[in-house]
Amino acid sequence: MCCSRLSIEPPGSTGLRHLHWIGRRLKLRLALLCLGGAAVVAFVYPLLVTPAILCAVGMLILDWIELTEEIRSLTTVITDNRPEQKLEVATGVWGELAHALNRLLQEQRTEQQIRTLLPALPLAGALRLIDRQPPTEGWVCEIGVVAVELPAFNEHAQPTLHSLAHNALYHAQLHDALLTRTGSTLLIITGVLSPNNSSQILRSSYQIAEALNNNALHEERAGPAMSLTLGTARALLLPGLGLSVVGEPLDEAEGILKLSAPGQLICSEAAYLGLRRMGTPLTRIAAPFNENTPPAYQIKL
Repeated sequence: MCCSRLSIEPPGSTGLRHLHWIGRRLKLRLALLCLGGAAVVAFVYPLLVTPAILCAVGMLILDWIELTEEIRSLTTVITDNRPEQKLEVATGVWGELAHALNRLLQEQRTEQQIRTLLPALPLAGALRLIDRQPPTEGWVCEIGVVAVELPAFNEHAQPTLHSLAHNALYHAQLHDALLTRTGSTLLIITGVLSPNNSSQILRSSYQIAEALNNNALHEERAGPAMSLTLGTARALLLPGLGLSVVGEPLDEAEGILKLSAPGQLICSEAAYLGLRRMGTPLTRIAAPFNENTPPAYQIKL
């Protein structure tokens, strides 16, 4: 048995932990003392051997129960994924184990903080991408792109911007979509992490746009201006940038976003044809933005 106690305690409870450690050491020492005393007494008073052994066994059982509870507490900390907790220990083997786990928890805390600085990848989709072992030259994939116009950043727009980003992240994770930003435009790209047919990709993109608009209406504000495109692009892993996507659908989404207004969704011709086959109510825009702008359609959300 180890003589140190592994504990998960709030700050300021050092004295209480010290008492626990003394209790653990005291029970073990008393048990050993009883066993040693029983061996000596056996030669003089044999009748006292049985109570001494029973006392020693009782203290060892009590110590085993406490040790089991500590192991369960340790298992809970590991499986609950709560890196803010810290394991406090005394000395011995349990101390070495707790120090190693504390280092792992600190690394997990740091990793979570770093994630807030980087674009988030859906976990399931990222794992599938790792299993596929993507080639360094990239791969061609069918994608759907939802471009969302971000409000100008100022003190009054900060709650709206925060809410929009939160909802966009949630629905991007839900549909295994990439989430990135270019200038004042938020891009949500489906089809890269979860290869599907065009109809499934388009349906996911439309559901994301519809959800963002509904979230805004639920918060009693106008939905963001959005655009939707469908087409082929190339995805590749770039040093320092991670998973990146380049192709015409992204450029087109940013281009026709200029035709949109708050609460509107503008789609490209390819997306329009696909959504029409799905039975989505659509309305053609009366005039293009300019002669270089491809045909665009307004979608009823």
